[in-house]
Amino acid sequence: MEWVSNYAPAGGLSDYGWHIRVRTGKYLIIYAHAAPNPPVAVGDIVAGGQVIAFSGNTGNSTGAHLHFEMRNCDYQLAGWPYCIIDPTPYIQPLLSAPAPNLIDMAPYFQVVPDGVGPFFVLQHSNGTTEDIQHQIAGGEVFIVKNAQYERLRVTGQYIERREDTSHGGGVYYTLDDGYGWSRWCPKSWKPGDSFMRQPTVRYYRKDNRKDNCLLMSESPNVVSWLRFVQHYPSWTSPSSNASPGGITLSNVAHMVFSWSNNGPPIEQYWFAKNIGLVQWKNDQGDHSWISELPQGRAPLKREVVNCL
Repeated sequence: MEWVSNYAPAGGLSDYGWHIRVRTGKYLIIYAHAAPNPPVAVGDIVAGGQVIAFSGNTGNSTGAHLHFEMRNCDYQLAGWPYCIIDPTPYIQPLLSAPAPNLIDMAPYFQVVPDGVGPFFVLQHSNGTTEDIQHQIAGGEVFIVKNAQYERLRVTGQYIERREDTSHGGGVYYTLDDGYGWSRWCPKSWKPGDSFMRQPTVRYYRKDNRKDNCLLMSESPNVVSWLRFVQHYPSWTSPSSNASPGGITLSNVAHMVFSWSNNGPPIEQYWFAKNIGLVQWKNDQGDHSWISELPQGRAPLKREVVNCL
C-alpha cells in the first residue's frame, strides 16, 4: 500500500478525493473517490478479495462510484494521460471467470417473494420462547420477533439493514452508511469470506408508545466485521422442550460478528434458506434456537414506530 489519503502526493487536496495507491511490481493501481477513512494504511500488504475501501463521492466527483486506474510508467506515454494504460486485458479474464462457489444469500433473508414466511418458535437459554417470522413488503424484509423487528432489504450487491426495535432496554437503534441504510453483508459470498462494515450507529429512546424517538447517542464510522463461517447442506438444531431431537433443516448459513477481522465472536447467527434466522448466540452466554415450526397461524403483527 503506497498511498492512502485525500491529499495528492505532491500536496494539496486531491481531485481524486480519498484514494488508495497500490503498488504491484511495475504497476500502480489507483482506487479513487472512496468514502472517507479507508480501513487500510500505507505499508499494508493487501490481497485479492480484501476490503480496502467503500465506494464514495469524495474529491472531484458528481456521484458515488469507483474510479479504477492502472499506471505503468515503463511505457513513458507522451502527454495526458501520462503513464495511464488500458486495464481491459488484465480485467477481461476475471470478468469471464466462473463465480467461485458463491452462495446467494437473498433467500436466507427474503424467504418468500412477498408476504409472510414460515412461522416458527425460538427457545431461549433462559427457558422462554419467542415467535419469529420474516415478513416481506415492497422489497423490504422485517424479521419480526413477537412484535419487535429488524428491518433489512436485498439489493443487487448487499443485504442491508436499517433499524432494530428489538434491542431492549427501552431503546432502538439505526444503522446508516450515509444513504439511510447500511451494508450488512454481501448478497453473494462463500464460507471463509469476511466483510467489513462502517456505519453510523444511532440509539433512540422509546416510550411505551415508541413514538418519541429521542436521539440518545450517535457513533459515526463504527467498524465491525461479519465472517461467513460455514454453510451446512443439512443442519440439526439443539434439543429443546418442544423438539427433544432437534429440528433438521437444509441449507443453513453460519455467520459471526466481531469487532475485528477474525476477532472473537460478539454474536453468531444461523440463517436457514427459505425460513430465516433459526439460531443466535452472543458472547454473554445468551442463546436461542428453533424449537417449533408450526404452520397455519395468523401472521405476526409488528409494532409501529411512528417516526420511522
